Amino acid sequence: MDTLKLLMIVFGILGLGLYTILDKSFLSRIYFFSVGVMFVRPLGIGDFEFNLTLTLIFLVSFGLLFEKKSLYDVNRTAFLMVIILVQSVFIALMDLNQSNMSTGVILNRAWNWVLPLATFLLVWRVSIKMISTEKDLQLIAKLFIWNCAVFSITAIISFLGFYDGVVILGYDSELSELFGSKHSRIYGISLSNLVFAVTPIAILILQNYKTKVVVKIVLPIVIIIAVLISLKRIAILALIITILFSKRKARNIYLTILLLGIVFIEIFGEVNLITDVISRFQYLFDDENSLAQLDNSSQIRVDRVKKGLKSFFGNPFFGVGSGTHGYLHNGIIELFANLGVFALVFLRPLVESLKSIYSNWRWRWSPWSFGIVIFSFTVLFFESAINRVEIMYFYGLFYACLQREKDLFLNA
Repeated sequence: MDTLKLLMIVFGILGLGLYTILDKSFLSRIYFFSVGVMFVRPLGIGDFEFNLTLTLIFLVSFGLLFEKKSLYDVNRTAFLMVIILVQSVFIALMDLNQSNMSTGVILNRAWNWVLPLATFLLVWRVSIKMISTEKDLQLIAKLFIWNCAVFSITAIISFLGFYDGVVILGYDSELSELFGSKHSRIYGISLSNLVFAVTPIAILILQNYKTKVVVKIVLPIVIIIAVLISLKRIAILALIITILFSKRKARNIYLTILLLGIVFIEIFGEVNLITDVISRFQYLFDDENSLAQLDNSSQIRVDRVKKGLKSFFGNPFFGVGSGTHGYLHNGIIELFANLGVFALVFLRPLVESLKSIYSNWRWRWSPWSFGIVIFSFTVLFFESAINRVEIMYFYGLFYACLQREKDLFLNA
C-alpha cells in the first residue's frame, strides 16, 4: 500500500510539473500555495518523507526552465554560491583526515549539509522570478503572517492542554521530571521549534501590511504569548529585538502586550514564567557543574563552537569541506569552518539588509531588511538554522522580498 501511495505521489508530481509548462498562470498559483503551506510538517509514506513546500518550489523551478526568461539567468552571486558549495564537497573528499571514512559516507554527509544552503538558493531565485508586483509582495506578507498565527495558535492550544503537542510550561509534569529542567521542544504544526524565533518577524511585517486594526493587535498577542510559553531562548531574544525595531507607536503597544502576556501565562499556566525564563539565560555559559547542565545544552554548544573555530583557524581559506562540522548551533562559525572565508558570500543578504537600513533609515522602513537582520542574529548565527531546510527557506524568501521591494520602490 505504501508503494502504491508513493507511486501515486510521484506521478502526481510529474503531472503537475508538465502542467506548469503548459499553463504559466498555474505556475504562479503553485508558488503562492507553497508559501501558504510553509509550516506543514513533511508528509510521510512508510519510510519516505517529503516536504510539501519545497516539492512545490521545485516544481515551479521546473516550469521556469521552459520560460524564455529562465530561472537560471546568470546571477553572479548565485553562481558563485553554487561554485563554492561544489568546491567544498571536493575539499571534504580530499581531506586526508577523513581517510577512515568511505566516499559514500562523506558524500552523504556533505549532501545533508549542503541541502539547507541549496534550499536558500532555490527559494531565493524562484521567489525573485515569481514576485513581480506590489500586490505579490502583499500576498507573501499575508501568507507569512497567517502561517505564523496558525503555528502560534497550535502552540497555545497545546499549552492549555487541548492538543497533543508538547509544551514545557503545559500540564505535562512528567516531562519536566524526566529532563530535570525546563527547556523547549518541538511542537505546534511545524517540524522545528526554531520557528518560534521566526514568528516575531511577522509582527514587523504586519506593521506594513494593509489590514484591520483589530488584526494588528490580536495577531501580535497570539505570537508574543506563543514565544513566551516556548521558553526558547533564541525566540525570546528575537521577540525583544523585534519590539525594539518596531515603529514607536507600535513598540509601546507590543510592550504592553508582552507584560499582559506574562500575566496571562502566570495565571492560566500555573507556572512562574519569569523565574523559568531567567533560568534559561542565567547559566548559559557557566561551567559543567552549573544548573544549566541539567539539560546539558549550553556547555555542549560552547564546546562545538570552540571546535569549529579551531578548524577555521587551521584552514581559513577553503575550510575543511561540506559537512565536516554540523549542528554547531552557531551558523556563522559553522559556515566559516566548512567553507573558509568563502562563507562571506552567504552573508550577502545580511550585508544588503544592513546597508538598506543604514542608507534608507530616514525615508524607508523595510520589514524585510529588519527581518533578515533578526533572522541572522538569532537562528542563523546562534542556532542550528544552517542545518534545517525548513528554516533556511525563510532566509531565501526574505532576501527575495527585500530585493523585489527595492526594485519596485526604485521603479515606482
